[in-house]
Amino acid sequence: MIRTVCNKFSYICRGVFCRKRALYAHRTVITAVVLAVMLIAFLSASVIVRAQNSNRSLNEKIYYTNITVEKGDTLWNIAEEYMDYGHYDNIYEYMEHLTKLNHMTSDDLYAGEHLIVTYYASGEN
Repeated sequence: MIRTVCNKFSYICRGVFCRKRALYAHRTVITAVVLAVMLIAFLSASVIVRAQNSNRSLNEKIYYTNITVEKGDTLWNIAEEYMDYGHYDNIYEYMEHLTKLNHMTSDDLYAGEHLIVTYYASGEN
């Protein structure tokens, strides 16, 4: 009789354990599927954004113009005026671009100095 009770108890415990293991496996599969869907959505969005940026880049061309620095002008002010936020992450990046383009060793500007600045516009101009 004791052996029968133990066997029944063992069977019940195995059943509960099996259900818990099955529930854990089910949750793991659901979590994996959700993460996979999120990853696919993120990658798809990334590809779409890149495609839009490349299409815009095909329609836009870079132009160069020569400006004369006036009294009170700073590299920051010039960068604010000519920077295209679609092509540069921040104003510091564009200022660095201008200093390299003009072979400047500092960001000091003097009245009457000439600078080359870049800007973007559609190719139809």
